[in-house]
Amino acid sequence: AAPKQLAGTASGVLNASRQIGATLGVVLFGAMVSSGDSLVSGMHAALIAAAGLFVCGGMLCFRYVRDR
Repeated sequence: AAPKQLAGTASGVLNASRQIGATLGVVLFGAMVSSGDSLVSGMHAALIAAAGLFVCGGMLCFRYVRDR
């Protein structure tokens, strides 16, 4: 939805935000996995958190993304 003269800037911002989001996701879920009593309990907590974020993202998309 960016104007043509700002398409390159918008693309750069989108790519940078993806890279930052991916890095933070790996860091946060890695911290959850290593903070548990065992690998299994940490992995369980990380997967529950990921599922919750997935559901929240789906609800936001359903609410705000419209057919054009």
